[in-house]
Amino acid sequence: VPRNFATERSHPRRKTMARVALVTGGSRGIGEAISKELKSKGYEVAATYAGNDEKAAAFTEAIYFRKR
Repeated sequence: VPRNFATERSHPRRKTMARVALVTGGSRGIGEAISKELKSKGYEVAATYAGNDEKAAAFTEAIYFRKR
């Protein structure tokens, strides 16, 4: 994850800012693995998909109910 103002220790709002990740192609393959890893590290994850509604629904359920 790239470092930016939101992750720098000196930023005064660091602890109150949300950690959000958008993963394109995040509902299958490598993108799915990245999405799950980010979720396990405390990020809120949004993922895109194309064409496979059943796979996307299964991914959404799995990632939505996944605990940190």
